[in-house]
Amino acid sequence: MSTALTNKPQTLNPRILITGCAQNCGAWLPAVLGNVERLRSICGTSQVLLLENDSSDTTVAILRAYASTTNGVHALSFPGLNHRIPAKTVRLAHLRNTALAWLERHGGWQSIDWLVVLDLDGVNAAPWDLPQLQRCLAWWQNQPQAAGLFANQRGVYYDLW
Repeated sequence: MSTALTNKPQTLNPRILITGCAQNCGAWLPAVLGNVERLRSICGTSQVLLLENDSSDTTVAILRAYASTTNGVHALSFPGLNHRIPAKTVRLAHLRNTALAWLERHGGWQSIDWLVVLDLDGVNAAPWDLPQLQRCLAWWQNQPQAAGLFANQRGVYYDLW
């Protein structure tokens, strides 16, 4: 019996938490959140935790609407964080640590197989090729010695901290 590859992905079944930080990402969020949903479609169970601070565009409204209409999505805002933590890299570390603390309060590491940390701006706005994404994740899942999969792209990646 032969098997043909199709464009319909088969579920990998990992339990995942997808998280990301947003500030003034409103122009890209609809496309990025579409990619988040593509990723969720090939996984078992998933939660999404989106952390926003000090946006002056439509970011807050888009994240709130997404969280209020989509199961398993949580959006938290931290107004005034820019003033309290002026350095962007330190602020991002603070928000990412906040995501880890949230995870600990909501089942801990034993409740997930993968933690996915995404940039929520233009770098993830182009539609993801779902079959290719599935192949990459299936390959990674079958690498018992691998502890993580990290950002990679052609050219300079400005946000690699």
